[in-house]
This record gives sequence, structure tokens and C-alpha cells, in this order.
Amino acid sequence: MPLVIVLLAMGFYVAWGIRCSVTRYERFGAMAYDLGIFVQGVWLLSRFQTPFITLRGLNLFADHFSPILLPIALIYRLFPDPKTLLVLQTLGLASGAIAVYLLTLSRLRSQLLGIALALAYLFYPALQWINLFDFHPDAFITPFLLFAFVALEKRRWKAFWSLLIGALACKESCGLVGMMLGFYVGAKDGWRRGLAVSLFSVTWLLTALKIMQWLNGGHPSAYLSLYHAYGNSLFGIIAYLLLHPLRVLTIVISDQNLAYLGDLLYPLAFMPLLAPEILALLVPILLSNLLADRVQMHYVGFHYSAPIIPLLMLGTVLGIERVGELFQNYPIWRRCTYGLLGGGVLVCASMATHLMGAWLGTTSPYPPMLSEAQSQKVRRWLRQIPSDASVSAQSALTTWLAQRERVYVFPNPFQAAAWGNSAQALRNEELQDFHALPPKELQRRFAQSDVEYVVLNIAPNEWPLTANNYAYMVAQLLKTPAYGVIQASGDFVLLRRGADHRRGLRLLQGTAWQNPIFSLFSSPPAN
Repeated sequence: MPLVIVLLAMGFYVAWGIRCSVTRYERFGAMAYDLGIFVQGVWLLSRFQTPFITLRGLNLFADHFSPILLPIALIYRLFPDPKTLLVLQTLGLASGAIAVYLLTLSRLRSQLLGIALALAYLFYPALQWINLFDFHPDAFITPFLLFAFVALEKRRWKAFWSLLIGALACKESCGLVGMMLGFYVGAKDGWRRGLAVSLFSVTWLLTALKIMQWLNGGHPSAYLSLYHAYGNSLFGIIAYLLLHPLRVLTIVISDQNLAYLGDLLYPLAFMPLLAPEILALLVPILLSNLLADRVQMHYVGFHYSAPIIPLLMLGTVLGIERVGELFQNYPIWRRCTYGLLGGGVLVCASMATHLMGAWLGTTSPYPPMLSEAQSQKVRRWLRQIPSDASVSAQSALTTWLAQRERVYVFPNPFQAAAWGNSAQALRNEELQDFHALPPKELQRRFAQSDVEYVVLNIAPNEWPLTANNYAYMVAQLLKTPAYGVIQASGDFVLLRRGADHRRGLRLLQGTAWQNPIFSLFSSPPAN
């Protein structure tokens, strides 16, 4: 019966999670970064093609090493729809509730406490944000590690190793978690097993980085530039962190980082603080978030907390167990303590999901979605584009166009922005270091391009350009005779290469595309 309650709760989570994530996709709230990237990559893999992601400008496995996408691609071949990825992600995250229940039952021998912590897991805001924010293979790290902890408790080593390999296959950075997990395994079952886990995880991490470098044409991952303040290489960064602990501590305890740590711990009633040995295992992966020069990595609204959640759930179980040990000679008091602490965690998690959760919270870091009426109109437009045609489109529109060999986020491929494996591309992602080309050069590139369709929206999201740069680029495109407008309505415009340019300009009359801002720019705007 208790497990049935957990399964019912999972059912509600799955139903609501699929509804929220699919609605966000259908109403153009999902983005090229990252749903579009994985739709194009998995679609190519499902067709046994090289997964070069034109949305990102590099090989799918050069961006992050996630071989878990290979079996996902086999499923995608049977169900070739972006919603498939969203459903699989929701199911994977929800399954972690079973692992939390089994882990709690194994350690604390309380079915009611197992139910309470399983529900707290499903209420956990960071989990819901991972579920809602497009699709990421990182999401599967969470259930893989949680079930690995269950296997570890029961000394089922074949299952443990299989689950650990599954977690490592989700993303190269999970090797940091595996490396530290070896210490926990060593403490529980001897240093030889622990050393094997750590060495295997480190070997996996270094091998993955080498594969990524090889796929990047010999260049190391551009993500190292997120830590440029500490060094220019992996070992240089590690050396700096070890030699300057006070500097690192100052950054870690910044207001932004403390708020992030609070958002991770508050929904669990700060119980992981009572298991400092588990928090110690989190140090490398937490530092990779707290020290990064990317604001999204300091916030629970994105997918970067996926490898952190399992250890925090384990820390919560151990923290409650630690308090219960104070009453080991008083079974009734211990059961009461378990009930109070489990209830407290559940109350904190439910309050947190209301205050800052993805599904019930009042704020969101994501761009607004279109109305249902607008979405239906745009979807009809996009269906006019042949499935084998090359397209450049705004970020939110690419998620519906990604099942093709060539699709770009405007202004790519006319001028590179947030494209390729470089530190500059990462700066472009943060709306930095982009310098628009002069009008003649830009119009020459438009004229010489073989991209067949361009589809754009005036608002609300011009990423990866600033509003002024976007308006300038659109103005030059509309002046280029090589492209003609074939549809214009409201905030949207669809252009086709070779269409009648003058007739297209007449179609713009009476639409928002006559807004003076698009005719103001005769030269690139100042950055």
C-alpha cells in the first residue's frame, strides 16, 4: 500500500509535468538552446547520421559527452516527435521517487517516512525546473544516482555499477560526482571498492574530455572559459583553486551563491547539513556551478542541479537518521522524531514548490509564451516549410523546425552569433561581444546564402542578439532582393529565397513590420 501511494503521486507528477513541458513547447516557450539542439541531434542519430548540430555549430558529442542519447535515439526513431524527449525526461525524473522511498525504507525502516520523503522529492523546486527547462540528458543523472544509492545499500554491486555507468553516460561532468562517490563507497564497503569507483569515474571524465576535444578539431571545450578568472586549462584551474582557498571562499559566499545554496537546502528543511560527509562529496560539482561565469549556473531554475539533487536527498535521509540515533534506546521517541522531521521536510518542500517551484511558483526566468491562438497560427505557417528545406529562424521557432539537417538560429548562418566551439560563442550567448557587420557586407552575405527560408518574430525574444542588433539585422534582410516575404501577419514574417521581393514588401504594409525601428538602422548599432 505505501508503494502504491508513491506510484499515485508519481502519476500526478508525470501528468502535470508532461502537461507543463508540452504546453511550453507547443506555445513556443521552449528554445533552440536547449530543446532544439537535442531534437536535431537525436533526430540525426535516429537516422544514423553524423549529429552535427547546425543550431549550435558543432558535433552533439563535442558540446557535451552524453552517450545516453544513443538509446534515447532508438526510442525517438519509433516516436519521432520533440514531445518524446519531454515525456522521457518527465518519466525519468519521476522514477526517482521510488528510489527515495526504497532508500528511506532501507535506512530508516519507516514506510510513512519513505512516503513523506518521496513526496518531498516530487515537490522539490529544482527538480521541477529541470523538468520544465526544455530537455537535457543531465536530467537522467538524478534517477540513476538515486537508484545507485539503493543498490549500494543492498550491496548489489552489478546493479550499482550499471547505474553508475548510466549516470556517467549522461554528461562528462558527472565524473566529478563519481570520483567523490568513491569515498562514500570506500567508507561503507572498503577502500578497494571505493578506489575502483573513483578511478573509474576519473578515467571516464578524462576520456570524455579527450573525445570532446577530438570532435572539436583538437580544441579543448570552450566551457573552460567560464572559469577564465582561475586559469586557462583544467589543471591550471584546479591548481588556482587549491592555492587560493580564501579567494574561492569569498566567491562561494557571495549573495547570489548563498541564495542558490539556500534554495537547494530550504526545501529539505536543511536536513543535509546534519550529514556533512555527504555535503563534502558535493564540493567539486557545487564549485563548478558556484564559480562559473554564467548566471544560470547560480540558480535552481535550470538543469545544473541535476547531479546535486541525489546527494541532497541522501543527505536528508542520513540527517534524519542521525537525529533519530539520539533516541536509539527509546523506540517510541525515535518514531515520533522521524515523523516530525519527515513531516517538516514535506511541509518545507510543499511551501517551496509554491514559492519558487516551476509549476506552482509565481516567477519564471524564461521568456513568455505565445497565446494559444497565436501559437496555432504560427504552427500553420511553419508547416508550409518543406521538411528538407534549410531554415534560419528565431530561437523559439526552431524547436518546431529542428528535425532537419540544416536549421539555424537567426542571424546564423549569415553572421555567426553563439555558434561554434569558442569562448566568443559563449559570450554571445550572454548577449556579449557581438559586432554586427556593415550593411553592404551583411546584404552580400544574405544575397549569397543558400538558406531557403527565414521566419522571424518581432518580440518578445531576440536572443542571441540585443534588441537593437536584431532590428538592424532584420532591416538589412528586408532590404535584400534575394529574399521575398511570402507571409506577414501580426508579429511574424516568413521569407523565402527567390520570392518576389517587391510583392513581399507590399505584404508588410499595415503590419507591425512597418515599425520605424526597422528602417532606422543604416549602420550597425553601437554595442
